[in-house]
Amino acid sequence: MKRNKLVYFDSKSIDTQVLESKLKEIRCEYYIVTEDLMLVVFDGTPKDLYETLLDIVDRYNIFIIDIVDSLDSYWGYMSKNLWEWLKSNSVSE
Repeated sequence: MKRNKLVYFDSKSIDTQVLESKLKEIRCEYYIVTEDLMLVVFDGTPKDLYETLLDIVDRYNIFIIDIVDSLDSYWGYMSKNLWEWLKSNSVSE
């Protein structure tokens, strides 16, 4: 089952392009919300994802948390692309 994660990181210490490359390398879908915030689909725990990224984050500030990913668990006003990404990457529970 795929699990969505919210990943907040210090974009001054962790290069966003390097992080994106690593996520592509491990075949994770992701969506960049802002320069230091992204959503990531990862089959595992937040700790598992952190350990997978450890070689590029080098203990800099990063926070990873599971998010509830049912269609009625979020609301707001953002880019249409974000809503489409969420809809296509949500797990029906």
